[in-house]
Amino acid sequence: MYRMHCGLIFMSLQLQVFCFQSIPFDTCVSTSIIQKTMPFVDTLRHALEQLRAKFKADVPPHKVGDEELTVDPALQGVEKELRIALDELKAFKNEDVNKSLHAKDLREPREILGHVDSLYHEGKFCVEGVKGIPHGQAKLADMLAEGHELLHECLERVDFYTVSEPLRPLQNKLDNVQHALESLQDKEDLHPRDLLPLRRKLAEIDAHYHEGRFESAGRGGEHLISEGQAVLAALLNNAHETLRALLLKTDYYKVDQELYSIHDRLESIKMRLEGLMRHENVTEKDLSSLRERLQHCDAEWKEGKIELESGDVPAGQAVVSRLLYETHNLMASVQNRMQG
Repeated sequence: MYRMHCGLIFMSLQLQVFCFQSIPFDTCVSTSIIQKTMPFVDTLRHALEQLRAKFKADVPPHKVGDEELTVDPALQGVEKELRIALDELKAFKNEDVNKSLHAKDLREPREILGHVDSLYHEGKFCVEGVKGIPHGQAKLADMLAEGHELLHECLERVDFYTVSEPLRPLQNKLDNVQHALESLQDKEDLHPRDLLPLRRKLAEIDAHYHEGRFESAGRGGEHLISEGQAVLAALLNNAHETLRALLLKTDYYKVDQELYSIHDRLESIKMRLEGLMRHENVTEKDLSSLRERLQHCDAEWKEGKIELESGDVPAGQAVVSRLLYETHNLMASVQNRMQG
């Protein structure tokens, strides 16, 4: 009803404007005509203000028009965290430009955003123990995006970045993953499933690391080798080391230490392929780096086992064999889906 009344009023206002515009340029509009018309325009404006005030009074606080802005109780903790991060980032952004600020002053909002990132996977927030997709996804996604935008502006101010612009999104993701991993270091009864979202995040980042470098797309679609490779490589390595240290606290590994590396690489490739299976459009570009990484793993698997230079055969061969088999099957499935 409100929209209908507003529409009628705006149409009336537009009609008044049209009447003035339709008068030929060389016609002299007398002051008396304008004076007679303006009270009617003022009446319309007053009516519009009254309707707007009535609308605000009648509409519940959680609704704007027909748009639902409430958040599912299961996600209200996430909403609270995001509000804290946004408030701190806005306060930081509005600090006196002459005040000496440092990246460490942003540690808390960065940790919060890193934790929330770990809950946001494939376009939705997932909460352990909650079935289905809790409502409030769009609102929280907007808050998360605003948080990252503010964080980017604040980090620019303290000269945090030492990599080129094309690689900064990856730097932010790696930094958030690292903070989220560190926040779990003191968690009691750590379970592998607690680390699953962060393992998926790392697997997605791994997909950008090809032949010892991170590639970014240029304006023409060409692959660029942007500055900051060493910084990102160190961040990626630190994240994987932190993740492995956390996994060692659980019953995740069923192999000897010598097989940790190939075990983690196969798990990363497998996770990325599982993600591609859920996507509608998969391209050859998506598969090329994964296929090459899988071939490197194949090269270590000789005559049905992985043998060390000393000649020893570490325990866990069956686990690695199963991972290798499952990963190859997934690769074939993704290729068939892409071609079909």
